Amino acid sequence: TKQSLTIDFGNTKTQGHVNLLIYDILGRLVYDELLQEQSSDKYTISVSGLSTGNYVLTIQTEEGIEHVKFIKE
Repeated sequence: TKQSLTIDFGNTKTQGHVNLLIYDILGRLVYDELLQEQSSDKYTISVSGLSTGNYVLTIQTEEGIEHVKFIKE
């Protein structure tokens, strides 16, 4: 990606908070956002301020945690 990440929650509606975290390849937290509730199927995060490199997006919900690797160009 170059400018943004779009998270597609699909048909899954989570209850409660959704915490979005981005870590760099060294494990440093570079982005942290808490969504009070998921109001739509998709949510976009701007990553234009991040340096070029490898990152991990962590999505924490009451149902569990998911990790997604991505490359910022």
